[in-house]
Amino acid sequence: MDPLAHRTMIAQVQVERQRLLPEHEEATQTTIDMLRTSTGRDDPASVPYLNLAYLLGVKNTYIIDHYETDIIADRESPT
Repeated sequence: MDPLAHRTMIAQVQVERQRLLPEHEEATQTTIDMLRTSTGRDDPASVPYLNLAYLLGVKNTYIIDHYETDIIADRESPT
């Protein structure tokens, strides 16, 4: 990716992050509520495990997306 396009993309992500930041607390609570509902458990002690599972899932998705993006970029770059 050319440096200007990369900087532009990073700037857009930062603007979007700032826009969504006020919603973070509500989104976190919604995620926890959905995780509790999906497991059928309302035990507060399960929250750390549910959060860990969620974070690991997000991390794995990010890694896969990043890997696939790199592959696509390599295919598109002139050699």
